[in-house]
Amino acid sequence: VGGDFDDDRCEAGDLALFYYPQPFEFQYLWETYPHVVSPLVGVDNEHFIVWMETAALPHFRKIYGRITHNLEKHDVLLFNLTTSYWVRKFNGKKWLVLSTESPLVGGKNAFLGIAYLAFGALCLCLATAFAALQRLEPRRLGDTSQANLRTRH
Repeated sequence: VGGDFDDDRCEAGDLALFYYPQPFEFQYLWETYPHVVSPLVGVDNEHFIVWMETAALPHFRKIYGRITHNLEKHDVLLFNLTTSYWVRKFNGKKWLVLSTESPLVGGKNAFLGIAYLAFGALCLCLATAFAALQRLEPRRLGDTSQANLRTRH
């Protein structure tokens, strides 16, 4: 089955567009997680959606939730953990990580926040330089005296 697709048609015929693997080669998401995914509605559990997103790196964190109010010293936190999504097939591990984050640079790794701020500062400096250059030595609109207008033969 295969071939070049053109105008919703294929060299192999119309049936090739709707080819599905054999039942023993795949499993639908709703068959794997029937308590989370409905075959009619789809996925409506936000935690499951975050868990199923592909990570870009082999070691990753997926945020499950947020504590939205301030915690005081000696506050007790209770967590009820349920293992619904198995990770043994790919030798994965799970941890419960509590972390703080600042509004400026984020959580565990400050690199991304610092990179955004540095890139923003660079763009601001370049914009200021180009604005000053245009102000000091303006170029008239439509002026082609500095353009290279050689024609190809």
